[in-house]
Amino acid sequence: MPPDCTITVGRLQLLAKRRLAAAGIETPALDARLIIQCVLGITHEALIASPDQPVDAQLIGHVDACLARREQHEPVSRIVGEREFYGRPFLVTPDVLDPRPDTEILIEHVLDLVREDLSSHRPLRLLDIGTGSGAVAVTLLAEIADASASATDISEAALQVAQRNAQRLIKIGRIDFIHTSWLEGILGTYDLIVSNPPYISSEAITDLAPEVANYDPTVALDGGRDGLCAYRA
Repeated sequence: MPPDCTITVGRLQLLAKRRLAAAGIETPALDARLIIQCVLGITHEALIASPDQPVDAQLIGHVDACLARREQHEPVSRIVGEREFYGRPFLVTPDVLDPRPDTEILIEHVLDLVREDLSSHRPLRLLDIGTGSGAVAVTLLAEIADASASATDISEAALQVAQRNAQRLIKIGRIDFIHTSWLEGILGTYDLIVSNPPYISSEAITDLAPEVANYDPTVALDGGRDGLCAYRA
């Protein structure tokens, strides 16, 4: 996309959509919009309301660079550094699994269990095994006001991302992070233990969509020979 200081927001969006479609991206219009919103620092409403607004050449260059990354099937969430999960914005980096909408089913199931458990009024204590970005643990704490949690991960870098997400989305002091493998060294009792562990067999990883195989950390995908190593642990 050639830099042009006279190009408008609407024209930029159209060109971006066409470019991603030509690259075989499944959702070119959505991806183009999200990238442009991020680079221009505007909301979806502002994007709709200002199609004739000219865009600075430097910003066009930034959009161009982001589109080039998306053409290589890098997920939009990794390009913009954020993924919405259960209505909240979670930071994502190369060190963590990109939170999937399917995992929201786990959140719903846990919340259903909490609503059904009328036997105790004491605050719940949760354990999230292999927390990654912290999407599951932080979301549950945001939804269950008086709960607290521990979150484990084998990756120190992933725990740092999870901690940043916790600092942004919930009150400090409600969650502690533990650098360990699964349940090693974990003491005490918990009301609920949750996990979204790796479940892909080692040999099947290369067959995954490039957005997954090339950009999600292998440690968050590889479940061993049959995909069940984490479950046995």
